[in-house]
Amino acid sequence: MIRSFRFIATFILKEKFWLIFGMMMTTLVSVMTWYGPKVIAQIIDHGVVEQDPEAMKWGVIILAVTEIVRLFSVYLSQAVFSRLGQNVIERVRERMVHHLMKLPVSYFDGITSGGMMTRVVNDVNSLTDFFQSGFVSILGSFASLIAIFVGLFSLNFKLGLILLLTFIPSVIGCIYFSHKLKSVYEHTRNQLSFLNSILADFLFGMKTIRSLGLSHLKLQKLNRQIQKYAQAQMSMVKTFALFHPTYTLGIGVMMLLLVLLGIPMVQDNALLIGQWVAALSYIVSLQQPLVEISDRWNFFLAGVTSIERIVEVYDEVPEQVGVGEKRVAGVPEVITFENASYQYEGSPRGALSDVSCTIRAGDWIGVYGESGSGKSTFLQMIYSFYQPGKGTLSWNGLAYRDLDTRSIRSHFGVVEQFPFLFTGTILENISLFDVDGVDLAALREEFKGYRLIESLLARPDHEMTERGGNLSMGQKQMIAFLRAYMARPKIWILDEATAFFDPDAEAEVMRALDRLGQSITVIQVAHRPEALSRMVRRFRIHQGCLTEERLSPSPS
Repeated sequence: MIRSFRFIATFILKEKFWLIFGMMMTTLVSVMTWYGPKVIAQIIDHGVVEQDPEAMKWGVIILAVTEIVRLFSVYLSQAVFSRLGQNVIERVRERMVHHLMKLPVSYFDGITSGGMMTRVVNDVNSLTDFFQSGFVSILGSFASLIAIFVGLFSLNFKLGLILLLTFIPSVIGCIYFSHKLKSVYEHTRNQLSFLNSILADFLFGMKTIRSLGLSHLKLQKLNRQIQKYAQAQMSMVKTFALFHPTYTLGIGVMMLLLVLLGIPMVQDNALLIGQWVAALSYIVSLQQPLVEISDRWNFFLAGVTSIERIVEVYDEVPEQVGVGEKRVAGVPEVITFENASYQYEGSPRGALSDVSCTIRAGDWIGVYGESGSGKSTFLQMIYSFYQPGKGTLSWNGLAYRDLDTRSIRSHFGVVEQFPFLFTGTILENISLFDVDGVDLAALREEFKGYRLIESLLARPDHEMTERGGNLSMGQKQMIAFLRAYMARPKIWILDEATAFFDPDAEAEVMRALDRLGQSITVIQVAHRPEALSRMVRRFRIHQGCLTEERLSPSPS
């Protein structure tokens, strides 16, 4: 928990104005909480007991002003800390997304989309409740508790000490339940992550679920997770319910002691009647901050749990862009694997083992192998998503580890079997939302006679649904091809990129690549070697091992 507070403190301290202003208002609330019963004591001891109308009049006026100032300070402290909280949440969200963009692809291999969405959306949103409903109220309530006990000690030190010692067991009990609650909150958050993951699969795979008749089975799995989440929530409620009896018992015992000890002290003139009433007022006043803490503690702990989950993301080491961050200069002449191996975390065997090969500028290379043989890992190492665990991978003689990965990737055009399309128009996806930078007429002229490409460019403003759900797989693959084509990359990677094309559409892609000239490097992936007829060199990957087969035809 201390580490979480240190983390969030780095953001809070950047909002010094709102922090100082809020602390001033919270302090003022505490002072007024301490001063109010003092005024009541003066009214009783001087205005009532001594029958001094002037003292009573001014005492009532001062008490009214004190209460007005206290209420106004409460309003200002909540408003100010809410503003501070919104500023902090904005900074946390921006920094979190920025940090996620820096993480290596291997991090996303090991986390579910539901779990990530819970952290990015739910956990960050929980910070709103943490500041507005938890942090502000609890901070003010603790300050009021301190003011109340300071007031009790100022009335009579012995009585104040006895009441404080009586109250301490209730505090210990609340701390104990707090630790119990924290573990319950962590369990509840984890169950929510699992639920979000199942919901994501259910929603995104709706067509497959319906076509295979899996609705009943998927609903059963979803319902089981909903029940687990509900049970976690009930466990949280039951644990939290113990808070109220704990502090209520403490206040009841303090009230009883005040009667048993206070009245004899008044009779012996060791305590004025007004002071006894003030002490009674202080104990009654304990109810409000304790109720606030009780009601808001769940928001506070939920926020702390969310902060810890956010910190876990920040603890992930960003992708290494190179020790010296050397940028790749010029055309990539040669990429070399030397006994390179890679093994996924948690996998019993390596995805690639002792791979050695050379890829030169202008090569047209086919890569084939059965599913799971290591083809995708080989490709992703080429464009620097993964670094070899053993051996070396170099670019023009320089180790990938020493190069800026962004510079490396700027040379690649990647077209995947299942491309990701963004919600938007066809032209926005082709241009990566730089619509103004596209000469549509020139693009249409360039691809005149390309049937599938022409059909896409004929409706550039066509709005696609999520992930291009209203397009065929062939259309989506062609949009991904055009997106890469616009960048004029030097190295093309076609990862089953024509799997959903008819022969004419596949021919269109190869014609377009031919037009780019012999200087480009093409790496085409397929399951079967027959699909790599245009490639000059051919790599076979089997169980993580690579062997090369020399072929004859040229791409021209």
